[in-house]
Formats: sequence, structure tokens, C-alpha cells
Amino acid sequence: IGNVVGIANTGNKISKITRNNFLFDNAIPVSYGIGLVGSDSYEVQENHFEPMTVNGHSANDRTIGILVHASGEGHNKIYKNYFKNLQIGIQAQEINGGLHTGPDPTNTGLQFRCNEFTENMYQSDIFVASGRVDYNQGYQTGNNGTFAAGNLFSHSSFTLQNDFAA
Repeated sequence: IGNVVGIANTGNKISKITRNNFLFDNAIPVSYGIGLVGSDSYEVQENHFEPMTVNGHSANDRTIGILVHASGEGHNKIYKNYFKNLQIGIQAQEINGGLHTGPDPTNTGLQFRCNEFTENMYQSDIFVASGRVDYNQGYQTGNNGTFAAGNLFSHSSFTLQNDFAA
């Protein structure tokens, strides 16, 4: 509470950020829970992100749950995190994935798997601001959905591209 950044992970390899609670202060104009800048081979899972509620108002202006900046082309996964009432749940920018050059569905780059976005996500649940992420975010095989991405989107009606924007 009261921080611009909850966890700043800059230039690290093989990091684990798991099972944290991030509570955004509505007095901070711009803030994010986890910042991954130039990091690779990270595990980010089972974290909770939501604003404080003060006098019936919550902070969703300029709040980003997870910000990923230039993590490279390696396989990285943001898995099973929970986002509630933020401006953006996950924002990726710059190069966070390899170029998709053929029919091979190999995983190369950042994937968003089994994350849950609830209530009023103001701008976007997942926002690729620039660059690229893994081309393959999951795919359906038969009726079991084993390889599906499994994200649960908020379906907020603030913008036309609220669930996923690029």
C-alpha cells in the first residue's frame, strides 16, 4: 500500500513471484503490482491484484496488475493470477516473443494462461501495447480443452476491446 511498484524485477533470470497480494492505493496516480523489465525465465503465478476501497471508491485509474517489458523470445508464462477492478490486468510491451514463421505451434515467448479478470477492468484485461508475445496462446484439441489458454475475461463494457487489445 502506498507504493508505485509492488515488485520490480529488472534484468533477472529464473525468478519466481508467487502467492502475493497487491492492494492498490487510490492516492497513487500511476502504479503497478509487478514490473518485469528485461527479465527472462520467470514464473509469475497465483498473485492477487485489486484496489483499496476508500469511501466507496476504488482505484482503477492508471493501475496495472503486471507490466512486462522486453522479456525477449524465451518461453515465459503468467499463470493463474487474479485481477479485479484495475485499469489493465496485464500489459506487455516491446519484444516478449519470437516471430511466428510457419505451421509449427512451438511455444516461444510470453503466454497468458488461466488468469482470471473480474468486475470492472476499465481499459483491458490483457493489453499488448507494442511488440509481440507468443503467437500460440493455446489451442483447442477435441472436446477436452487441454491446451486452451484458459483465461477468464471480465467482459467489462468500458471499451470495445476490453478483454484483449493489441
